[in-house]
Amino acid sequence: MAFHPDVTVLNHAFIRIFQDRANDFLIDPREPVLDHFVAAAHEMALGGERGAVGGHILHSHAFGDETLRNAYLDRFGWGAKPQSTCLLWKDATRVTNYVAEQGIDLAQVGAALPALRFVMMVRNPVDICISSIRKGYSARLVGEARKDDFDAVFNHMISVFAAFSGLAAARPDQFRYLYQDEMVDRDALIALCRFLDISVDEGWLDDIGRLIHLRASYPLPPGSKARLKARVHELIVDEAVARRVAAQIV
Repeated sequence: MAFHPDVTVLNHAFIRIFQDRANDFLIDPREPVLDHFVAAAHEMALGGERGAVGGHILHSHAFGDETLRNAYLDRFGWGAKPQSTCLLWKDATRVTNYVAEQGIDLAQVGAALPALRFVMMVRNPVDICISSIRKGYSARLVGEARKDDFDAVFNHMISVFAAFSGLAAARPDQFRYLYQDEMVDRDALIALCRFLDISVDEGWLDDIGRLIHLRASYPLPPGSKARLKARVHELIVDEAVARRVAAQIV
C-alpha cells in the first residue's frame, strides 16, 4: 500500500499517537477525533524511527530491502505525497490487543465513522507464529509464559482471524479480509482499491507485480500442515473464511 500514490502509511507509532487522547477515535468514535488522528498521523508519517516509535514507512523492516527502498524513494522521495487521500495505519498487534483489552465494539465504531475501513491481513499463520516466536513478539500475543508454545500462538492467531468474520459478513463495505495470496493477484488488488475508495493506479499495480514476491514458507514436519488446517476449521465457524485461511498454509 505504501507504493500507492493515494495512500500515506503510518508505520506503528501506537504509543505516541494515543498518548494524546484527542487522537483516540476507537474509544471516542466522533468525526472531530478521527480528523485529529488523521492530521497527527500524517505528521508522524514524515519522521520517527524504526520499531515501536514508528513513523515513516521507510523505517519499516520491510524497507530494509534495498530494491524496495530505492523504488519508493525514486517515486516519492521522503516527503508527503501531494495527492494522498487515504491514510493506512499499520500497527496490527497493538491495535488488536487494545481493542480486546478495552472491550471496543468495532461494529459501533464503524457505524459512527463511516469513512473508516478495517482490513484484516491474513498471512500464512504458520509463518506468523514461527516468526513471532523467533523474534520474541509472541509474548505480546499470548503472554510471557506461553511465548514459546507454538500451538498457543497459532490458536491465538486463528482466533483473531475468526473474530473478524462476523464484522466482514455484516459490513463488507467497511470490513475486509486481505489474504496473502491476494497480494500478487491483480484483480484482488483492484477490488482492494475500490474498497478503500482510491484510484486504480496502473503504476502501482505494475510496481506490485514487479517488486512483491511471496517467499517460501518455513518448513514443517510431515503431517503438520494437515493438522493445522484442521485446527483452522475447528476455530473458524465461517466455513468460507476457514477455507481461505487454511489455504494460506502452504
